[in-house]
Amino acid sequence: MHITPEENLTEGYTYGIQVIEKYSLFARDSFHRGQSFHLSTFWTIMEGARMGIEFIYGQRYNPDKTHGSASRINMLFYYDF
Repeated sequence: MHITPEENLTEGYTYGIQVIEKYSLFARDSFHRGQSFHLSTFWTIMEGARMGIEFIYGQRYNPDKTHGSASRINMLFYYDF
């Protein structure tokens, strides 16, 4: 099977949000809510071989009004045989 240039690159994105209910048994500074955004691209090098890269950015908010953010880059290569 021949792969044309239009078929060898795919992209996707995902947005997620998490909300945890507050209970008295949790510490005051425990995780309360957060959100994340994922952007990924896969390149089909040849039939059966793909390479991908993903960028993730996330934020968290704690019940005591503290918050933070982080980003990460993942890379992947796989070959089906």
